[in-house]
Amino acid sequence: MKKLLFLLPVLVALGACRPATDTGEAGPPDSGNVVSVHPELAGSDLQQILAEYVNYLASDALAGREVGSQGINRAEQYIADTFAALGLSSVPGQEDYFLEFTLYRGGYDPDATSLSVRTDGTSLNARPGVDFQPFSFSKLGELSAELVFAGYGITAPEYGYDDYTGLDAEGKIVLLLRHEPQSPSGSDYFLGADLTRHSLFLTKVENARAHDAAGMLLVTDPKSYAGPEDLRLQEVLGLQPSALSRYPGVRQSIPALHISQDFAEKILGTSSAYLERLQERLDEGTDPSLFDIGHIEVSLNVAVQQRSEEIQARNVAAFLEGSDPLLRDEWILVGAHHDHLGSYPGEGDTIFNGADDNASGVAGVLALARILAERKSAPARSLVFATFSAEEQGLFGSREMIEGQIPIEQIVLMINLDMVGRNPERPVQIMGSSFSPDLQKLVEEANQAVGLPVRYSSGPEAAVSDHDPFFREGIPFLFFFTGIHPDYHGTADHADKLSYPRFADVVVLAAKTATLAADRPTRGSTIYVEWLGLTLSIEDEQDAVTAEITEVEAGTAAVEYGLLEGDKLLALGGVVPEGSRDIRRNLEAVRPGRSLTLKVLRGELEREIQVQRAHTGYLGVMVGELDEQWRKQNDLEAKSGVLIRQVLEDGPAGKAGLNQGDVLLALNGIAVGPENLRALLMRLGAGARVELTVLRKGERLIVPLILGRRP
Repeated sequence: MKKLLFLLPVLVALGACRPATDTGEAGPPDSGNVVSVHPELAGSDLQQILAEYVNYLASDALAGREVGSQGINRAEQYIADTFAALGLSSVPGQEDYFLEFTLYRGGYDPDATSLSVRTDGTSLNARPGVDFQPFSFSKLGELSAELVFAGYGITAPEYGYDDYTGLDAEGKIVLLLRHEPQSPSGSDYFLGADLTRHSLFLTKVENARAHDAAGMLLVTDPKSYAGPEDLRLQEVLGLQPSALSRYPGVRQSIPALHISQDFAEKILGTSSAYLERLQERLDEGTDPSLFDIGHIEVSLNVAVQQRSEEIQARNVAAFLEGSDPLLRDEWILVGAHHDHLGSYPGEGDTIFNGADDNASGVAGVLALARILAERKSAPARSLVFATFSAEEQGLFGSREMIEGQIPIEQIVLMINLDMVGRNPERPVQIMGSSFSPDLQKLVEEANQAVGLPVRYSSGPEAAVSDHDPFFREGIPFLFFFTGIHPDYHGTADHADKLSYPRFADVVVLAAKTATLAADRPTRGSTIYVEWLGLTLSIEDEQDAVTAEITEVEAGTAAVEYGLLEGDKLLALGGVVPEGSRDIRRNLEAVRPGRSLTLKVLRGELEREIQVQRAHTGYLGVMVGELDEQWRKQNDLEAKSGVLIRQVLEDGPAGKAGLNQGDVLLALNGIAVGPENLRALLMRLGAGARVELTVLRKGERLIVPLILGRRP
C-alpha cells in the first residue's frame, strides 16, 4: 500500500470525508437475503487456498516483487497462470492477460548526493545508499552546520516530555534517535511498548523545523533494532520523463537524512559518546541538552538525477463475461496491487516479502475470481479481475489502466483489496461507501451471513491506494482494508503472520458484495457531495440521466447557495451530463476557490445557481491523538477529542489564544476526533466563523475564531 496519509501529523486539515455521523462501526443486519458462495471455497478450504497464494507471492524466491525485477515478473506470470486455470478470458480488446506500459525511473543522484562530517581535524565521508539516504520529504540542496544531539526529537506535552527543553537547535543540524523513549520497565513513557504519532519520521522533522533546526540526521536506536537497514537511495517512477524533474512529493523546508548505526558510531566515537550509551541515559531521564558530543561540523548535499531510465511494467487482468444481454456491457472491476518494495544487500532478513502488503489483496482477487468463475451461472454484469503494478511509488499501474488499457466508461464499480490479512481483533475498514451511500447498503446485505464487524470510513484521502484514480474519474469504489501494523513496509511482513480465518471472511464478504453489485437490476445510485453538503439520487437511463437532490445538510454550502431538496440537476457548467460518472467527475473536479454553475429544475422553473468550492479551513495547529486512559480520566468518549501539540503563533488558533496541550472537543458544537477534523474543516471552509470547544486543564472553554486559508 502506498503511504497512508492518515498517519501524517496534521498541520492543516486536508481531504474530503463523509461527516462523522456517517462513520462508525457496524455488525451485520439481522435478516434478509444472502448471496451464496461456492461451497467448496467455504471455511478451511478457502483459508488453504489463500495461504497457498500468499505463500508463493510473499516467498523469498520473488525477492519482494520490486518493479522491474525478475521477482515481479514471476509474480505476474503466476497471476496470469491462475487466471488461465480458472478459464477466464483476457479483457476484450487485449491479446492476453498482460497489459504492458512503460515507466521512467529517476531518483537521487549518487554522484552529487553527499554527507561528510568533520570533528577534531578528522573528516568522515559517508557512502550514499550504504551509510545514508535522504528521506523522500527532504529539502534539496546543500547545507553546512554544527551537529547537536536532540534525543528522540520529540515534543509531547500530553506526556510531559520535551527533548528540546534547554537545547539551542537554531541553525543547527539535529541528530535524533528513531522511535520513542522506553523506560526500563517498558511502560512508564507514553504508551509503553506501543508507538505513538511522535515516532513518525514526519513528526520528527516537523518538530525539528518548529525548533528552528536547519537539518535533521536520524539513526535507528539500538534498543529497537541492530541489524541491516535499507538505506538504498530512493527511486522515483513516472509515466512521463518530465514528471521526474519535478520529483513528486511534499518536501519539508530542511534537509533530512537517515544514517546507519555504523556511521553514527563513527561520528560519536570520536567524542567517546557512543550510541547505545546515549540511549540508555536518555531512557533513564537525562535531558538531551546535557549531552556533550563535541564540536561536529556536518556538510551535506541532496540532489536528484537529471536523466531517467526506461523500465517495463505490467498490469495483469482477466475477464468474466456477464450473463444478462442488457447488463453485460457494465463491468465491475475487482483489483489489488501486486508490487512491493524489493530487497537490499546485507546479512539477515533483507527482503520485503509483503505478505499483507499486498500478497493478501492479490490472493483475495484470485480467490474471488475462482468463487465467481465456478458459479453455476455467471453474474448478470461482467467482471474484470485486475492486479496492478507500481502502486507503491505512485499508483502508476491503476493510473495507466484508466488511461486506455481498458474501456473505463464501462466500469460501474471498482472494488479494491489492499492489506486485508491482519488485525483480526479490529473491525474491517470499508471506504468509499460515503460517496455512494447505496453501496453501504450493499455491503450490509452481503454481510448478513458473514457477520464481520465493519467500520465504514470515508474519504479517498484516508488511505491512498489503487481505487483513487478510478474515483477521480467518477467511478464508485469500495476499498477493503484491515489496517496498519508494526510490520507495515518492513521485512517482517511474512505469510505466517496473516490471520487466515478472518482473511477468508473478508474475501467472502467482498465476493458477496461483488455478486450483489453484479446482479442488482437497477442502474441508479446515490452520491454524497462533501464540499456542498448534499446528496444526489441519480438514475441512468439509456437516453438520459436524472439527478435529484434528496438531502441538504444544515449549515453547509448547499444551504448558503439556496439549493433545496427536490431540485433536479440539469447541467453542470453549461454541459448536460450524459451519465452519473459525468456528474461525479465534474463535481469532484472543482478545485477549492473555483466556481461552478448548476442549472436545476425547481418545480416547473429552471434556475442557474453559481456555487463555489471553499478552501479547506485552516487552524494553524499540529495535532495528535489522545491516550485512551487519559480520555477515560477526563470523561471523554472513545475517539473523541484532538490534542493540540503545537500552535503556530500567526495562525487563527494562535491569534485566538489556543495553547499547546489544549484538547479540541468540538467545532460549532459538532464533536471532533482524529477521523473527522479534516472533513469538518473542509465542510466549513476558509473564512467561516466558528466556535471551538476546548478542554484546558480540566476546564471547558468556548473560543471563537475565523478559519483561515492554508498559507
